Amino acid sequence: RSSDALFHLIIHLLKMGESLNLGHSFADALLEWAKSQIRKEGELTEQQVEDFSKLPNALAKSSRETFWKNLRDLLIENADSDISKILSVFGTGLMSSGVLKEKADEIVRRLFSEIIERGLEVELQWMFQVFEKVPGFLQEVPTSSLEDLKERLEKASELPESIISKIEELKDKIAHEIA
Repeated sequence: RSSDALFHLIIHLLKMGESLNLGHSFADALLEWAKSQIRKEGELTEQQVEDFSKLPNALAKSSRETFWKNLRDLLIENADSDISKILSVFGTGLMSSGVLKEKADEIVRRLFSEIIERGLEVELQWMFQVFEKVPGFLQEVPTSSLEDLKERLEKASELPESIISKIEELKDKIAHEIA
């Protein structure tokens, strides 16, 4: 596909240290690529994840901020779908973008509830990281939504062993916040 060739060219330019300041057209293309990953079968290679995670850096500041907001909204809108591929590529950037706190309640109610229901490790690990690494995120979520999340975490079953201790930590954090 032509977008893949374009992405590879941009990745190459970024690796060479070029400052590209691309606009909304490229941001839209990146968002379309992310949408396609929701429906697409198969996995991304580690190299693809590493390379594609750099692509938002090619955007101009305003286009990058808009991209992160649109990506956040895309994840919320597709909360009932496996979003692990998108999170493995853009999850870290999304956390550091500063746009998650704006919709913290909606993220907890709509996205995190589905992530817990699905029980996919990549998604769950990202959810825990949001609570750990996004300053003030927990404080932006109303008590009723936190209580609901805590209840969902308590009822979550058949989760990977590596997740169980993280769930206990998060439940403690939520209980402390509610108190």
